[in-house]
Amino acid sequence: MDTIDCRFCSGAMEAVAVHKFNRHFGVVFIILGALFAISMVGLLLGVILLALGVYIVTSKKSVWVCKSCRTTLERIEDRGGSTS
Repeated sequence: MDTIDCRFCSGAMEAVAVHKFNRHFGVVFIILGALFAISMVGLLLGVILLALGVYIVTSKKSVWVCKSCRTTLERIEDRGGSTS
């Protein structure tokens, strides 16, 4: 497992997957999408809201979290590009 040192307390940081968006908004979109899809008035809007809600609920991102002070930093993956 990859670890780096925290810049604030010099403790060990670990890579953690957290939710990218607030999951409550995703649930609201899913409910609204289902209501629109059932009413047949906004079937297209309902399907779009359902898809957006599922994406919001399931999307995650990788961050670094310090085990000591709980500082959180965005994790940027090295894609192997040259720096010259």
